[in-house]
Amino acid sequence: MSLSHFLLVLLSGFLHASWNTLAKKTGKNITILWLGTSLVGLAVLPFVLTSIPSHLLKTSLLWGILSGVVHIFYYLALTHAYYHYPLSHIYPISRGLGIVGASVFGIIALKDTLSFLGALAIVVVLSGIALYFYDSKTNQKSQKSVLWGCIVGLSIALYLITDILAIRYVNASSHVILLFLTMNICLLPYFIFKHKKEMIEGFYQHKKNAIAIGACALFSYALILIVLRSNPVSYVLSLRECSIVISALFSVWILKEKISFKKGIAILCICIGAIILKIS
Repeated sequence: MSLSHFLLVLLSGFLHASWNTLAKKTGKNITILWLGTSLVGLAVLPFVLTSIPSHLLKTSLLWGILSGVVHIFYYLALTHAYYHYPLSHIYPISRGLGIVGASVFGIIALKDTLSFLGALAIVVVLSGIALYFYDSKTNQKSQKSVLWGCIVGLSIALYLITDILAIRYVNASSHVILLFLTMNICLLPYFIFKHKKEMIEGFYQHKKNAIAIGACALFSYALILIVLRSNPVSYVLSLRECSIVISALFSVWILKEKISFKKGIAILCICIGAIILKIS
């Protein structure tokens, strides 16, 4: 992996951890991510549509709609999990399971090849994630958070597989905007009937945070899809899990959550894995 792509993945991880932390800090308003991605997506939509070649417009729209529908399950699972459980539980488990599923797909279906160091790096990263998982199995609430972390992780694997296939045919940046707008349009009736009060509150009280969350979410995912076009899936997604380290630090610093000794070791494993991955 080139240095530029390595740095883009790290930037993507930072942005991803940032918007997840902001979303958690904003409170239990599940419409914030929807509001932010809607505002930012609509702002850049004219530029996106004019940048898509006419012969790819139909294909881009079809992939955007398909991926947007898949992302609905992710959105609902994620917002439910963040509403009830700590970021330091949900984030590492869901991200870890998501990359395992998508990486296996890359190796089997896309014929990705791994060097010995690359495979070792992925094992080290997954070991760190497993430590997070093990340290959470202490009480009933933690066990439920593990369950919801797994549900979110499965939805992550599903949307990653969909989008990995999509970027073989369409532009990554425009695809991200189209999929988020599709998801948001589909969620709009649900929010109007079930969460209208939160929508109004989010717009008037948390608009700036929502825009920051939306911008980070869209830009972060676009960066990953751009790098995935020319690098093995397992390499990119494993390195992207540096966001678990950043998220853990944000959990302590911003959200005032506690990190145990085992979680500290898990963070170290993920850092070492990222370094090995760059060397490979």
